[in-house]
Amino acid sequence: MTATALLIGELKRAFEETGQANDLVAVTLRHLIGFMSDRGQAAYMLLSWGYSWDCEIILRSFSEAAVKVLFICYAPEEDRAKLANEYWSDFDVIHSKRRGQKASYAEVPFEDADVAIIFKALQDPSVAGDGMSKNDRRVIEQRWSFSDMVETLSKPAAHREEVYHIKGLLHHYGIASHFIHADKSAMDLLLDRKSRESSELLALRAAHAARILSDMPSMWFLCAHKVYDHFNIERDMAPETMAAYLRINELAEPFMKTFTETQKDFYSRWSEGNQE
Repeated sequence: MTATALLIGELKRAFEETGQANDLVAVTLRHLIGFMSDRGQAAYMLLSWGYSWDCEIILRSFSEAAVKVLFICYAPEEDRAKLANEYWSDFDVIHSKRRGQKASYAEVPFEDADVAIIFKALQDPSVAGDGMSKNDRRVIEQRWSFSDMVETLSKPAAHREEVYHIKGLLHHYGIASHFIHADKSAMDLLLDRKSRESSELLALRAAHAARILSDMPSMWFLCAHKVYDHFNIERDMAPETMAAYLRINELAEPFMKTFTETQKDFYSRWSEGNQE
């Protein structure tokens, strides 16, 4: 957690050092980073108790916030304020409208007028939002969808070379989705763990934890780097921050390599079988 704490400290200093800390883009970034921090702490706690799959569910939310930070910061400078405004206004109107529709269903079971009035209030057009065309809603939703933001960030461009491989997040995001929806794939993953031999299972659990513990600082590093760019901060991050960030990746690698070694025979046989 040292690397994460130091990277969060770098972000705090970035906001303290800039005179733009109260504009809409800065406010949006600060809220998203605060959201990441809370989700990250929850993920660490779950992982420390051995709840790696529940940790992945929380990390999905962490990744959503991190990708939004990157999506805004990698956008052309002249578009960032527009995106921040859209995040708080039009994008929220879409969610408010849906909440209003669902509130009408939730209102029905309550005979208590004091409770029902809460759900009625959520259906009020001034709260639920209205007036946006279906096509406009679709365009905005698509722009802010996780997959579309990742697709945008992964497009080749000189100023985005640090995030070329960000599409890798889609795999872990998809795994978390299986657990959120309690579908067959989630059950298969649980059964897979139960079917492995103890030594292999230990290596798998260690590799899974190592990947999570290196993924979070990596996302924090990317976000800190781009927030620095957004605020035109030219100084480098503190040497101890960089050392801790590089160290966590060094520590994680042997655990992932150990598990990979246990799988070589299986995947070699699988590959040979597919070639026949």
